[in-house]
Amino acid sequence: MLILIAHNGKTIELDCDGNTRVDVVLQALSSLTGLALNDQLLIFCGQKLEPSKTLGSHGLPQAAGVAAPEGGATSGGGGDDTDAGGGSGGGGKAQHVFLYCKSLLRPDAQPPPPEPLDAIDVEDPPPMPPAGSAGAHGTHPLDNAPSPLMRALPDYERQFRHHRQQARAVWRATQARFEACRRLVMEMHVQALAIDSARDNVDLHFSYICRYQGEFSRSHAAQTAAHAELLHAFDGDMEALRHTELHPAVVSASERRHAAAAAAAHGAQQRAKDFAAAAAGVGTSPGAAGAVAISGPGGGTPGATGAGAS
Repeated sequence: MLILIAHNGKTIELDCDGNTRVDVVLQALSSLTGLALNDQLLIFCGQKLEPSKTLGSHGLPQAAGVAAPEGGATSGGGGDDTDAGGGSGGGGKAQHVFLYCKSLLRPDAQPPPPEPLDAIDVEDPPPMPPAGSAGAHGTHPLDNAPSPLMRALPDYERQFRHHRQQARAVWRATQARFEACRRLVMEMHVQALAIDSARDNVDLHFSYICRYQGEFSRSHAAQTAAHAELLHAFDGDMEALRHTELHPAVVSASERRHAAAAAAAHGAQQRAKDFAAAAAGVGTSPGAAGAVAISGPGGGTPGATGAGAS
């Protein structure tokens, strides 16, 4: 399965099947990219791949593209790139699995540092041997020709060989630079597709929020109308209850409960008064008790004398 890395445009191919869990894929990507597990976000068709599920629950890896997207202009919902055998639609727009770095998605995140590029220099060919020398190809039969025009032909041949070596060195450097440019263009195209995939994810969440917000608004409007109707009829309902005649048994039972409650309240009030009177009597009794205690021994209180006699 091909994984497209959003923040640098590179691609990683993993050997997995529908029974592979997403968390296993995240661990493999962590070892390959250096991103922490809690900093990874896998998105396919605008939906997040849950670590607890398998790839098969999302139709992967069959539904994902199997080839790197070719560089080109994107339009609208993810570009016009197609790949034969990529995706389950067969000939439609290829869907890819994108890996995002969560820390780079924050509003205050700094962009990743630019990738260093190695300079591709033109290799200098071996220097051209001087005129009349043997060189790498040995001596030429015409080097010792009597005619100067004939002796000049080997020198021309050596120059042609040297120029050909220079041209081949320039061609090899040009091919290497062209390959580096092609890789950079493909990485930029992958990043453009990653932006479209992130936008699809935002659109999916927005539609989800709109759907539930609509359901909540309809339910709230229905409940508000029911409550308003109940409040509007409240006074009329209370007036109707006031004029409703109760059954005699209900009236007698209510009267008995009312009488029992009144008697209980009266008894509580009487007990409170008795307790207050008792408390007032206790407050005045120590003086009287002292007087009795003083007059008892001198006056010969019968109770006290009888107790002492006995």
